[in-house]
Amino acid sequence: MRVTGIGYGNSYYVPQMQVKPQATAQVAGTVMSKDEMKKLLNLVSYNQTGMAFKLARMAAKLYAGLNLDIQA
Repeated sequence: MRVTGIGYGNSYYVPQMQVKPQATAQVAGTVMSKDEMKKLLNLVSYNQTGMAFKLARMAAKLYAGLNLDIQA
């Protein structure tokens, strides 16, 4: 990047990058128990399966030329 000023001639701006070490967060204990993690993963997979079925139903209706009710 070139920076020119009034009466100072041509000068070049060179940004100085300083790298600071990142401190890692220390966790006092477990964030989530094993059972809570299982419940969360089951919920996520259930929601993904439901969305896949809904998209498949919509695609089938579009292919068949039927009216598509997006609210259902």
